[in-house]
This record gives sequence, C-alpha cells and structure tokens, in this order.
Amino acid sequence: MPKIIFAISSQVIAGEVGLNAIRPALQALAYEIFACPTVLMASHPGAYPQADPPAKHSINGQEMRQLAQWLDDAGTACSAIISGYMPSLDHVIATADIVQAMRRKNPNLVYLCDPVCGDRGKLYIERETAEAIRDILLPLADIATPNLFELNWLSGQRSTTDDQIKNAARLLPTPHIVVTSSPANKGYIATLRLSDQGVSRCQTKLEPLHIHGMGDTFAALYLGLHLNGEENALGIATATMAKLATKATPQGRLPSAPIILAASAEETFI
Repeated sequence: MPKIIFAISSQVIAGEVGLNAIRPALQALAYEIFACPTVLMASHPGAYPQADPPAKHSINGQEMRQLAQWLDDAGTACSAIISGYMPSLDHVIATADIVQAMRRKNPNLVYLCDPVCGDRGKLYIERETAEAIRDILLPLADIATPNLFELNWLSGQRSTTDDQIKNAARLLPTPHIVVTSSPANKGYIATLRLSDQGVSRCQTKLEPLHIHGMGDTFAALYLGLHLNGEENALGIATATMAKLATKATPQGRLPSAPIILAASAEETFI
C-alpha cells in the first residue's frame, strides 16, 4: 500500500494550523498528503488579532466528495484518512461518506478522527456539528485524539484525574483513544493513550503560551508513527510536540521550519 494519506481539515493562508500543520508532520514521516479543505480562512481566528480577517469560504460536502472521487478515478489508493476541523453537519456527513467509500476499496484503511470542537471550557463549533462528530465520525474511527475538554464534552463526563479520563474514554465508540492536555504535575502536561495495548501516559514540560496548531500537528504525527509500526509512537509524538512548543512565536504560532522528530519521552503504563 502506498504511503498516501487523505487529510480533511481547514486550510489557512497564514499560520500552521489545520492542513498547514498536518502536512509537514506527515511529510516528516515520508507520507504523501492529499489535502481536502473543509473551509478556506485567512488564519486561525486568534493568530493575527491585529487584523480583521476576510470572510471565510466553506468547501461544501459535495465538493469534498468530488475531490475524493477524483482520487479514486485517478487510481490513487490511500492507506489512511485523518480528519480535523468540521464547520458544519454537511462536512461531517461528507467525511463519513468518504471514509466508507475508501474503506470499500481498502478494508485495511486506518481512520484517525481528531474531534476538533472546543477547548478552554467551551465549544467553538455549532452543537449540532459537535454531536455529529460524536455520533457519526467517532464510531467510524480507528483512532481519536480529543483534548481533555473534547473528551469530557463528547463523553458527557467531568474528568480531572487519570482514572476519570480512562473511564470517560471508554464511553466513546472508538477503540484507540489518545487524550491530549491531560492533568499532570505542576509545570507539566500529560497525554494518555487507551488502546488494546493497555493504558499508558507521557508527561512533558508545559509551555505557558496557548499555541495554535498543536492538536493538528500531534494527531498527524501520532497517526504517521502508528502507521509505521513505531512502538514508541506516543513518546516520540509528545516529545516532538514539546520541542516544537519551545520554538513557538510570542503570538502562539508554531514554527514553519521542517519538523525533526525528537527522542521518545518516557511512557508509563498505568
């Protein structure tokens, strides 16, 4: 199977978020990316607060299906799909159709759903769209990478400890869950993985800035490492993100330089 991944997320003109974050992460692992935008924006809404962005342009669900069909018509087979930002219910349904169509061609296709719906205590997409991600995309996904707020919202739980996070993750219909921005010792941040290998945890230094694109980059790195059969996928992805965070701009933007993988952080089974 060729090392090609179909990526569905937002496209921005400036900044390393959405597809701009997914592409370099997977290219660092020698994957070719076919990018399907859900929306075209100037930047992440918080990345350039000094300028009012122009109106965003949504790529509708039928256009997304046509892009995926073009790949099929061209004889291109993908080994995986990764999805991120979904602006509407239409985009969620289109993504589900694309996953199912590509799985009919390749039953071994791996689908990672990054359920981008909120952070810092609130949803930033419509509730209807977030519910559709939960009810339509998560049951199709092999892997999901919610942050802690997203895990709690999607599961209907309030998790603040490792045990509570484990219980909440088990309520989701996806068999392999990686929870980012989990609680840790002071000055640190943790990432928990729940899979058929058990429950493990990595802890890295917490940077004070709120950095845009961290979740997109992490999800892509983790997917690529997982597809490569890397036993230390969690440790390498979290260590690489910690290293990237130290190079973020004062405005909270990730560096645009090529991504170099870091040595694996310690992974503890719990």
